[in-house]
Amino acid sequence: GPGGIGGAFVHERHHGNTFIPRHAGWWAHRKDDRFKMEEAFIPSNGAFGWQQSNPPVLLFATLRASLELFHEATMPALRRKSEVLTRYLEILLSLELPAGSFSVITPSY
Repeated sequence: GPGGIGGAFVHERHHGNTFIPRHAGWWAHRKDDRFKMEEAFIPSNGAFGWQQSNPPVLLFATLRASLELFHEATMPALRRKSEVLTRYLEILLSLELPAGSFSVITPSY
């Protein structure tokens, strides 16, 4: 929502394409003349040319803290835990729901 942190991947082959419609904001304008306040939008090079606004500092602080936790936990450990929890859910569903009332369409663990 408004003020929230979000992101999208923009492939480098699109970085210099000024004909692609974009919701470009203040921070996407070329730094050299951003403060001239001219009508024409000239995007920054690379992915910077797709920015919409400045990041909210307090939201970035919480995001950074969560990324540090992910780094400490390591992705392989988080993946193992997700597999264990997924298997646990599969077992609970099979015990609590009538047979044939659901099917798992992703790989089982």
